[in-house]
Amino acid sequence: MFSLYGKLKRKMVFLNEIGYNIFLILHIISVVAGLGAVTVTDYLHLTGIRHRNLEMKLIPIYPLLGKFIIYTVFFIVLTGTVLVFNKPSLISSHLFQLKIFLFFIIIANGVVLHKKVAKALDRCIIDNTTKHCTNQVFFISALCGSISIVTWYSILILSMTKTYGYSVLNFISFYIPTILLIFVIAFYTEKYRLSKCRKKK
Repeated sequence: MFSLYGKLKRKMVFLNEIGYNIFLILHIISVVAGLGAVTVTDYLHLTGIRHRNLEMKLIPIYPLLGKFIIYTVFFIVLTGTVLVFNKPSLISSHLFQLKIFLFFIIIANGVVLHKKVAKALDRCIIDNTTKHCTNQVFFISALCGSISIVTWYSILILSMTKTYGYSVLNFISFYIPTILLIFVIAFYTEKYRLSKCRKKK
């Protein structure tokens, strides 16, 4: 009887492990899908800066990509909650806490991108004048875009390299300079549009 109980218990653990691995795979797929959508959005935007006719055609696509990113965030939260519920020891990990913090940055930054930056950029793309294509618009766009792409990749890197033995401080020492570097590149790329606008004025 005890041996039968032991076998059933082992099977239950095995099934739990299967369920955990399924949610882990779904969690990873959600992160990769979200990262892919963010990367495509940034690539299309940077490409559109140099090709105005293409960018005009891309305006209806950006909201679709934005919605897709929101869905991936929802699935990340859902699957992540299930994983933490089944493995509470994750909460004690400083790198896991950093990952959660970065995820909240993505959410807050995403709200700013969709509520303010996207609308301002749409007006700039459609009107294409200095009235809407201002330094402030490009500054916020470049900053939010840099935070978004770097933070998404940071979460993926944290998930894949958490056993490498680095500290939270080590990670942040690379995270912040990377954001600054990408911001400088993005800002001056955006400024290229502003120079075009001023020439046409």
